[in-house]
Amino acid sequence: SLKRLIYVRNEKFKDFQHAERTDYVTSSSFSEHKLKKILTGKYSPDEAAAAASGDEPEQQEQAAAADMLAYLRRHIARTYPGGEHVDSSNYDPTEAWCVGVQVAALNVQGRDRPLWRNQGKFLANGATGYVLKPSYMLDAESGWTPLNPGPPRLRLDVRVVRLSGYTGGWGLEKTPDLFVKLEMSGVPADWSQQKTKIRHNTIEPEFGEDFSFYLSAPELAVLTLCVKEYDILQNDFMGQVALPAVELREGSHTLPLLGRKGLPSERFGAPMIELVVSKAHLHASVDGAARAPASPALNTPNPLAFLTSDDERAARRPSWTDKRKAPGCISGCSLS
Repeated sequence: SLKRLIYVRNEKFKDFQHAERTDYVTSSSFSEHKLKKILTGKYSPDEAAAAASGDEPEQQEQAAAADMLAYLRRHIARTYPGGEHVDSSNYDPTEAWCVGVQVAALNVQGRDRPLWRNQGKFLANGATGYVLKPSYMLDAESGWTPLNPGPPRLRLDVRVVRLSGYTGGWGLEKTPDLFVKLEMSGVPADWSQQKTKIRHNTIEPEFGEDFSFYLSAPELAVLTLCVKEYDILQNDFMGQVALPAVELREGSHTLPLLGRKGLPSERFGAPMIELVVSKAHLHASVDGAARAPASPALNTPNPLAFLTSDDERAARRPSWTDKRKAPGCISGCSLS
């Protein structure tokens, strides 16, 4: 019957062996702590069996990541913040995305980096609210795991040129001392943080500084640019924008900086950041996916709408028309 074809049974996750034996698709929820236990090889319904495991921690983590990827090729998982987030703070969803979790639920009333990364990640695919998993996450024969992603496949070079558009709102109305922090998130090998030098006493600082990021899994990487005013006690927030690495086209871009809530800034005027982006493909793509043209701009605060139209379209997302995706289009999606 049709119901047998479309029904997804909600049930508590027991273990990977039990899930493998089921002849139906399940949907299970995991707290951030339960997911962490699973991915570090410390979770088992039988605590005695877990304690008796003689594997090294690194081997346990590799095996757990592979098991989670295999589980999520067929089943659906949702992760959610732990109970300690009473202040509406968030866990970082990056780890969940990197093992194939389809739904990473966040406290959307928060104003923190995990939400910025979430907003940046789902700018991909025209900001429609879902992105396809890379095919190597769906291929049981690829041997890919986030802890063993292979050598870097992409070098992303970013030049921070200048900031502009600040008109006020930074406290005592003194001229601010500004700098830009660049954070790359993704698989563990791709994580890095860099920052520009501080430019003192100017609301339109010129930087002209170059930064390089070597990415083993660029499809899972998100670049966050956070502008701060230097303070001897605590640096003050002045704007941010997060972008999926594979969506950044080569060329010169002027992007709007957003506030903590991910909306256009009203406090500081209309701040913008100017970048120059270039790419070097170091190895062949793992998935070999066909590349689609740019997504159309939507009536949302989408920084991708500000990219220049004549840029080279490199390292784009796979298309829905790619026939290899048809059998796994549901479990192959990531939803915000």
